[in-house]
Amino acid sequence: MQPQQSFDVKQTLSKFDKYSNELLKSILVVLGVVSCVFYIVPLFDLNVMAIPAAKFSLAFIASVGSLAQAMLQSNSNANMGAALSTVGFASFSLLLSLAMILLPLLKQTEKHSGFTCIPALVNCIIFFMVNNAFSALSNSASSGSSNPLGSGAAHITINFFGYIYIAVQIAAILVSALILYRDNEAQKASAGMDAGMNAYQVSAQSTNAPQHSAVNPIPNATTSNQSQTAENQPQVGPQPQFCPNCGNKVEPGTKFCGNCGASIN
Repeated sequence: MQPQQSFDVKQTLSKFDKYSNELLKSILVVLGVVSCVFYIVPLFDLNVMAIPAAKFSLAFIASVGSLAQAMLQSNSNANMGAALSTVGFASFSLLLSLAMILLPLLKQTEKHSGFTCIPALVNCIIFFMVNNAFSALSNSASSGSSNPLGSGAAHITINFFGYIYIAVQIAAILVSALILYRDNEAQKASAGMDAGMNAYQVSAQSTNAPQHSAVNPIPNATTSNQSQTAENQPQVGPQPQFCPNCGNKVEPGTKFCGNCGASIN
């Protein structure tokens, strides 16, 4: 039996390193635009006796939610009142979808693009809160309570576009998490490079420090000057000699005068 291999998150995320942050930010903008479009797309179906009777979008739910809550304010059913108040949160989905577009798009906020996962996550929470609110309304109808959506076998379910809406939000969360991971790794690499450069500068300064010699360079300069002075002085040859008797010029080292034969001391 082969041992089970552990799942390495860093190795898995490293496969996406070929995608730059600019491309990931563009994907976030596209996902935000799709999320805004889905605000007016019907995401829920009203089924009566297993037959689709109506469709509801988040925009429609947000518009009629407050009206239905006001109409049923005097109702003593606490579960229905809580459900209708939860439906009112659907109006925030559009603002959160706009935030998903603006965070990676604006220059002032593009460095915080990784936090786009927050509005996407809140969109998922609101969507499921609305779905749970509809389930509470259906339960109230089946128990005999008054329900503006009808009674009997009427219930509201998530349709195909609703699941696509959730998939878009999850994709935005994953892309944002990848951006945060890449930014974190870039900060670690930058900190490591800074530490390496500081260590290199310290070692370079210690290597290039001037080393003072114990030998005094002044005598060397004096010796050099003396040699230059000796070279500049003219060389004096041997002095000429003359015969003491006749005054004839004789060569140095000669013992007798070649003219008169006198001895030269």
